[in-house]
Amino acid sequence: MLKSGLKKLDLNDDTQGEKLAVCLAKSLKEEKLSLDQVDAALLKEAQSEGVASRLLAITFAKLKIENGGEEKGEESVTKFIADSKFNALEALRRKKTNAQMTEFLKKYGLEFLKGGPDLASVIQAALDEGQKPEEIVAAIDAIAGEGDDVSICTRAVADHVANKVFSKDSKQPQLVVLKTFVPLLKRCTKDNLTASVQGAWFKVMKSNRDFALDVFKRVHDLKICSHEEFEAWRADRKDKTKGKPQCLLAVFSFLSELKAKNKPVEPDYDEDQVSALLSIYII
Repeated sequence: MLKSGLKKLDLNDDTQGEKLAVCLAKSLKEEKLSLDQVDAALLKEAQSEGVASRLLAITFAKLKIENGGEEKGEESVTKFIADSKFNALEALRRKKTNAQMTEFLKKYGLEFLKGGPDLASVIQAALDEGQKPEEIVAAIDAIAGEGDDVSICTRAVADHVANKVFSKDSKQPQLVVLKTFVPLLKRCTKDNLTASVQGAWFKVMKSNRDFALDVFKRVHDLKICSHEEFEAWRADRKDKTKGKPQCLLAVFSFLSELKAKNKPVEPDYDEDQVSALLSIYII
């Protein structure tokens, strides 16, 4: 019955997908369908695994609402999945990278499916308690796994470090602090170029352009941010953090030089070499 119904729908259509997810969520809640049945049917009828996992995610989001939403809904969905002995994360992941999976779960409000302690709260508490960066990295890996994307916590860590670099007790930025936090900042930005460390600095740099430039150079020297990450930050027009335009003016020349320096070098062939290369392809 489910399969025949799915064949009549355009599963790529957002409106039809939403309506389908509502129906599936209600059927799951009323125990008319199992998660295994829903997953199998979506995989068979959808045009790709990506479409199937998207529809499954929307179904979980609707099921969360059906069960009261917020914490109550999350607890109900988590229990339902556990009782069903269904591997929800595997079904939703398919071929996604860690970074893509994190964004995917966030988009549909399904971060709770990862379970375990709230990582952001754990990291913030550790920072407030003054734990060593290496200890915080170990805690992150224990909770999320060594390969998991934790870039969602980048800004909290970067803000903390920035406030230490630009201490109220000092007129000059304490750049030496940056080196201490290298392991933690690198762990947070691992495999995610859009995890902006840079945004933290210009919030507390006291409108001093020289400070911004000094910090950006040090961040690069310590390999906290690669030139690709700097460029991703510069090109991100969605980042509306207050102060970014002023900071861009302060570091524009530095970032431009960095981009030019790392530009791929094109081979410089002379005329004879070009002729020799072309002759290889002449039959």
